[in-house]
Amino acid sequence: MAWVTEHTDPNTWLWLTWVFSRGTKEQIRIFCCTLWVIWSSRNQMLHERKNSSERDLAIKVQSYLGELEVVRERKLTTTTGRSEHREEELWESIQFDAAFDTNNSRSASGMVARGQNGEIAVSKSTLHSNVSSPFVAEALACFEATRLGIRLGFNSVTIMGDSKK
Repeated sequence: MAWVTEHTDPNTWLWLTWVFSRGTKEQIRIFCCTLWVIWSSRNQMLHERKNSSERDLAIKVQSYLGELEVVRERKLTTTTGRSEHREEELWESIQFDAAFDTNNSRSASGMVARGQNGEIAVSKSTLHSNVSSPFVAEALACFEATRLGIRLGFNSVTIMGDSKK
């Protein structure tokens, strides 16, 4: 993945555009997972004072990539022989997370809703003010995710948040 540092543009958007235009699908998958793990680690360091080693981060990236592969395989091997379950119920999910700014009592919620085939149906972010704690920030994110699922009319929804906070 050293190639991502070959082009150093001070404009983050231009740099990300360059990375996404040059990488293969697999390289982009690894890059995105790595960014997610780094961002999550940063949030844990800021909000929970929990530091992770480089080795811990690498293991998390490998684990997350493994989880994505399991989902991909499960998607490829779904059966259609049974009529008692509906395929879309297996894949309707909303993933969410929150970031909390202690100094300004603000938070941000981000969520991604996936439809019946695992495709992204919608993504949304919301800013909140007058937030008293990280717990309230997570609760607001969960509330927003639930409202999103209701608005989308999902019949059965699995909501996955950050259970570590």
